[in-house]
Amino acid sequence: VDKQGSWYLAGSTESDTVLATNGAHQTQKHGNMDGFITRFCDSLAAITVQPADQKVTDGNKATFTVQVNGSYTYQWQVDDGTGFIDLANGGKYSGVTTSNLTINPVSLNQSGERYRCIIHEGTCRETSADAALLITVGINDINSASIHLHPNPVEEAVTVSLTDGVRYLEVLNMQGQRIVAQHYDSRPTSVTLDISQLPAAIYIVKVNNAYVKRLVKL
Repeated sequence: VDKQGSWYLAGSTESDTVLATNGAHQTQKHGNMDGFITRFCDSLAAITVQPADQKVTDGNKATFTVQVNGSYTYQWQVDDGTGFIDLANGGKYSGVTTSNLTINPVSLNQSGERYRCIIHEGTCRETSADAALLITVGINDINSASIHLHPNPVEEAVTVSLTDGVRYLEVLNMQGQRIVAQHYDSRPTSVTLDISQLPAAIYIVKVNNAYVKRLVKL
């Protein structure tokens, strides 16, 4: 056992499956006899603070934190639905090799992504719990006076009106997930959406990425 708590196994083998694999500090002695020494990692120091879910308004900053006693190397990862991959500093990401990952700014299309941290000490590693990034829409910060929804509440179809013309329209749930997205090249001043198939709930209608209003579906 060394000072870092790792322990080692040494010996020899004649196994046809080559127990002493490459990278295990093996040395061939003679014939089919392999001598080897293998390092086994003991668990790293316990993670004292695991990453927690972050619920952040679209366009703001999110920070994920992990804490562990001792000096280690960190690597944050993201899973956007296709599996976890390493992050790199740049763009909206910073602190990817520290205990604090910052995402600035967050965007609606990131809602539901999961983040975790890989903690290294030499060849030993520990994986933190993963946590979710949940994006909401800050409707109090956006001018909603120019957009009109009729009827509201609504059961089947809603008409969305905007004097400047509708170029892009989204319907989001209260978790920030996009339910409907429509582009309009002709920029009509009003459009009608059939939302009869949506479950009864409160939704957000966002027009031209600038105007936002609540919509109540009965």
